[in-house]
Amino acid sequence: MVRVKLGERLWRKVQVATSRDLELVPGGSHAGGAARHLLIIAPRMIPTIDYYLRDLLVADGDGDRRLVFDDEVERWSGAAPTEQIKPGTRVVLVRFPSRRWAEVLARAEDKLVEVVWLIDDDVVAAREDQWLPDDYRLKLLSDYLELKHVFGPLIDKIWASTPLVASRFPRERVEVRPPRALPAPSVARPWVTIFYHGTAAHRREHAFLRPILEQVQARLPHTIIEVSGDHAIYRMFRSIPRLRVMHPLPWPDYLVQLHAGKYDIGLVPLLDTPFNRARSGIKALELASAGVRGILSRRSPYTDYADQPGMHFASDEPSDWVEQIVRLATSSSERA
Repeated sequence: MVRVKLGERLWRKVQVATSRDLELVPGGSHAGGAARHLLIIAPRMIPTIDYYLRDLLVADGDGDRRLVFDDEVERWSGAAPTEQIKPGTRVVLVRFPSRRWAEVLARAEDKLVEVVWLIDDDVVAAREDQWLPDDYRLKLLSDYLELKHVFGPLIDKIWASTPLVASRFPRERVEVRPPRALPAPSVARPWVTIFYHGTAAHRREHAFLRPILEQVQARLPHTIIEVSGDHAIYRMFRSIPRLRVMHPLPWPDYLVQLHAGKYDIGLVPLLDTPFNRARSGIKALELASAGVRGILSRRSPYTDYADQPGMHFASDEPSDWVEQIVRLATSSSERA
């Protein structure tokens, strides 16, 4: 209730300002030893999981290996959450998961072999580091203090990323777990980069492409999407997997990027609006100069450049764009 009244940021400031002791002393008393099952709990998919825990997730063995995120905690907090946790389970908490997971674990304690906390930041050093952005430092410390209070009594061991991070915790309860190299992703086909470099004047085209690109990424595992734009564009597209957002560049730098980048398919939708009716066909010429295939709206001015190499045209029907993109992205001869 106090937290709600103060507001999130003010609550965090008060919490950090009034906390003098940052040391987390694990208070868990689980038996330890060999575990038959593994449950990794994380706030969301973050690099820490891949660099520090990927080997555990893909290890050989008969036991379950599960990775769950905060948005799943509701399902685990029902009438009998312990049914989802099997006897002989080792739990790994990644950084700062939701406090609601503590309730789930407390109700399944008799099934747990060990509760481990994995941390890859020196939280203690962050308190006095003025080079860190204030909001970042505040959230980091606040999340740490919450974990210390809520999960501390359940944690048996700490996995630390470096010896320095490990030195912040009791020696008998900490283990240094360095990161491991990521395996190279294996895909059946070479990666294909699909791009749309629309400007802020093309918000309608951005909205038109978003569901199209979602469908493409759901159907193809080997495609990368690149769009250009500001943070608003990032927010619009961020739910699409394998997507990157390029910040707008000055024209000379953009031209170098276009010609030097490894691009395969350029998208140029142009919806029928009063402003768009007066546009010229520059985007078609850009794609031709970069030597990439293009999918453009089937309307003037782009149809005037049908003789340029690599031009393909689509109607205003989203399914037409999806099928054309999929066809080009799966046909090496079409892209040659």
